Amino acid sequence: MDEKIEPKIDLLLPIDKSQIYDVLSRTVEDFAEATTGTRELHTNVHGITNFELVSRLYPLFLYVTGKGKAKCKLKASEFTVLDIGSGNVGQSKEFEYDNWIGTRNGGSASFRPWLARILNYIGVRIIAVDYGTLRGESYEHYSKDILTQGSLDVIPDNSVDIVHSRLLFSSPQLERTIEEHLRWDDAFIQNYSETQRNIEKNENPARGNIGSVLLARMLEPQIERVLTKDGVYITETWPLERGVLSITRGEDGITYLFPENSPKSI
Repeated sequence: MDEKIEPKIDLLLPIDKSQIYDVLSRTVEDFAEATTGTRELHTNVHGITNFELVSRLYPLFLYVTGKGKAKCKLKASEFTVLDIGSGNVGQSKEFEYDNWIGTRNGGSASFRPWLARILNYIGVRIIAVDYGTLRGESYEHYSKDILTQGSLDVIPDNSVDIVHSRLLFSSPQLERTIEEHLRWDDAFIQNYSETQRNIEKNENPARGNIGSVLLARMLEPQIERVLTKDGVYITETWPLERGVLSITRGEDGITYLFPENSPKSI
């Protein structure tokens, strides 16, 4: 990473949910100062603002504090987060074609792994997965093409408290990778065609392109496998609203939180 290595802390999370936003805001300022030398992140320099980073953290920690049963503060280090489509630091050498939105050579910083970095900073055990390389980042990370079967096999069963894929399905890198798979991946092409036919039969077709729908279905069993019994999957709303995924709210299954209305979801 091009920012200096940040110190790691173990954030204490307030039980009172009304205090969470203020605590996160101050923590993001500390993180910005530790990594960039300024207490304010700026889009034109860093690709993200303090407000955007707090907004990404907020739904995660509403869940974390809601999970606490003891009447005491919870340590961030007690939780494991898997961030799928985390962002990256440049081109991956593990794939034969380019990472289109990589941040190498002075490119945009918008797709750097900011959420993973700050989670690592506050002490969360973070596992970041992205198509592009995360080489040099100081937390557990993997460069994976998640359009291939078993892309999350490296993650053990029942080991993750929160799976986050908030920006995955609208990623421009995903669209480009789908195009590549349609050129050479026979199994993907077959699944893609079947998904397209199923969508066309549906009176209320899923929003998003066919590849995104297919990816959501490919990830579903893997996410179910890696989550703990009371784990949570934080994602975009459309896979659930449009019936793309079969898993729904329930004590025995995966709970969905929607970041845009997360205070009502806990």
